[in-house]
Amino acid sequence: MNRPTEVDDDDFDYGTDREDEEPRQASAFTEDDMKTEEEEIRELERKKQALEDRVTEMEKDLGGLMR
Repeated sequence: MNRPTEVDDDDFDYGTDREDEEPRQASAFTEDDMKTEEEEIRELERKKQALEDRVTEMEKDLGGLMR
């Protein structure tokens, strides 16, 4: 009968030690970066709302045509 052998966790390679990768450094996210990101978010939210309003109007138009 073939029994599975126990794996010693210390010997198992999880693939986390990659010599070819540069070590990750903490990003330097400044207050100005944060403000820029927040403004981009607000702009995207405005565009999203405009598109949702257009879809709502189109649904109303289609609803009127189907009567």
